[in-house]
Amino acid sequence: MIVLAATRRAVRQVANLALLGSAGSVMGLAILRPDLDISRDPISEYVHGPFAFVQIAVFFAVGAASIVIALALWQVGASGKGRLTAILTFVWGVGILIAGLIDVEDRVLGTDEGAIHDLVVKAAFVVLLGAAVTAVRHTPPRSRERAIAAALVLVMGGAIVLTATTEGGRWFGLTERILAATAVAWLLVVGSRLSAQADASRRQVSSS
Repeated sequence: MIVLAATRRAVRQVANLALLGSAGSVMGLAILRPDLDISRDPISEYVHGPFAFVQIAVFFAVGAASIVIALALWQVGASGKGRLTAILTFVWGVGILIAGLIDVEDRVLGTDEGAIHDLVVKAAFVVLLGAAVTAVRHTPPRSRERAIAAALVLVMGGAIVLTATTEGGRWFGLTERILAATAVAWLLVVGSRLSAQADASRRQVSSS
């Protein structure tokens, strides 16, 4: 039991590091790829040209880390919490993995494959917003955790609206990056916190 709990914690820590590394990689690409305008060009454009492998790795890392968090959330759901949040987080993770696979195969936006990639990413963000909304009710009332969770929902929802309204425009890249940053923040701050409750529940059961 102790070994399994330690393994689960280690896997979650690796997932968190993957998310942090992904965020840092995207910021690094903004420097390494001065040919792309971060305020206008979508993040997916980094799969074209130099350092394309970095952005492809980001898709896979975020997708895999999200699935790890979703599976931990499912364990919380086994005690009556987080099942819907877990399912939605899992769907988001699978969607991001699919988006990465499409770009690995095609690497050209503006094609049918690129359009599918775009649709999958949009749907994934909407699904993650649903996960964020359902997660709010699993945080303690009137707590800092609930305030943070609710704030992230508002920012994520606002960023989705802004991204939709600025698509193809001057500020699309910026709004998309705000949305992506909010998604990673939610996975780190709220998703990981809720998944950690699974281990706490197991410790209570084993000690009783």
